[in-house]
Amino acid sequence: MKKIFTAAIAAAAAAMMISAGVYAENAEKVDANGLVVEIPAEFKDLLTIQTEDLDPDTFISVSETASIEASKANGEDYDGAGWLFSISRVPENEMDQMRCNDMSGMEVFAEDDDFYYVFNHPTDVRMVRGSNEEMTKDMDQWTQLNEWASANVRDSILADNPQLDLETFSNTNLDMYLCRAAFAGDIQYEVRSLEFGGEAKDMTGLTDIDAIEELANDAYYEIADDAEEPAGEYIVLAFPEDDVRYDFFNAPGYENLIREVRTIDDEEYVTMYRATFDDPEDTAGGIMQEWVHEILNGDVDD
Repeated sequence: MKKIFTAAIAAAAAAMMISAGVYAENAEKVDANGLVVEIPAEFKDLLTIQTEDLDPDTFISVSETASIEASKANGEDYDGAGWLFSISRVPENEMDQMRCNDMSGMEVFAEDDDFYYVFNHPTDVRMVRGSNEEMTKDMDQWTQLNEWASANVRDSILADNPQLDLETFSNTNLDMYLCRAAFAGDIQYEVRSLEFGGEAKDMTGLTDIDAIEELANDAYYEIADDAEEPAGEYIVLAFPEDDVRYDFFNAPGYENLIREVRTIDDEEYVTMYRATFDDPEDTAGGIMQEWVHEILNGDVDD
């Protein structure tokens, strides 16, 4: 897998070192099937830590013991009671396919030469108690456990396992369309540019297109509610079957803004995205422009 150490990753690594030290004193280092995971001393007796009888690519699963016990006392058959997180790994080709869809509850946070490492977490509340009074009484404990899990576990794993490198992916609608075009090959898409004389270039089914893979792999996308829609030309990446298009701007200072236009019942709904690339010299608009030139030069068959 490609390893790039940029200013953005350096800043994230620095933040990781700070947050990883919050619970470091007297923390127990658990050997989770070859992965070191720190468990703070103040939380150890509150947690059920499972490192056996898991899926082959899952290292550890951690839950709040009180919720498990309350679930049993309530007579519930609820395996997910009190679940806080698990850590798993996914091969690169499988991750490419996963990124084509919604990955709610799964956060990629690290990689090695063969795998991506995923922080899995619930998207609903897994706290269980026998009464509302007990729920209220223990809410601070539940909140502290969740704050530790979400804010510190990934950072401490990166700090304690030098074989891992920091890696993250966004999972917006734009990401999913880019990944489907780059990896799944299951969707019709086309490129539109004034340089084509009004003709749309159908890219469906073509493989090994550098531009679409760069857009899918090398950028982090965030919704940019504060962004103004710039004037001027743009290149369109369109998905006609879904009535969705993405406008990549070329105006100076706006090359990393992308406009999603989704048509529903003849109404257009706009969402703005901002891209941040591993290489700060790359821009979304620039990559699209290079792709257009490759098509015009016959370097990409259509």
